[in-house]
Amino acid sequence: WAPLGRLVEYAYTGCDPKRMGLGPVRAMDAVLRRTNLKLSDAEVIEINEAFAAQVLAVMKAVQDPGCARRCGLDEPLGEIDPAKLNARGGAIALGHPVGATGARLVLNALHQLRDANAKRALVSLCVGGGQGGAVMLEKM
Repeated sequence: WAPLGRLVEYAYTGCDPKRMGLGPVRAMDAVLRRTNLKLSDAEVIEINEAFAAQVLAVMKAVQDPGCARRCGLDEPLGEIDPAKLNARGGAIALGHPVGATGARLVLNALHQLRDANAKRALVSLCVGGGQGGAVMLEKM
């Protein structure tokens, strides 16, 4: 079997548990800083929907200066193009299998890279207690 892609970078971060759904914001920031990439460099973006409002909050936090500062960022990451986000459906449509959500997100992103002949995908999810995880993937 030929590899679908490769893991370029990953990060797990934490935030105040009261803001637990915003964990992906700092994780995405860490991945982007380590790779010297911008949010706009990702052609596919997957953010797990722990619940519907959580993704909306992450989208606001990465683009609004005040929200970004409250999440611990020096500056906003940029705007997420809705056409790039969860293009094949998120957890509300596809399911949120506890313990397997990360694998579902990564595989879905890799298939999108292949099918769209795109290069990079940014995948993130929030984890209970205020944690967040993110990975940058590249098509092989």
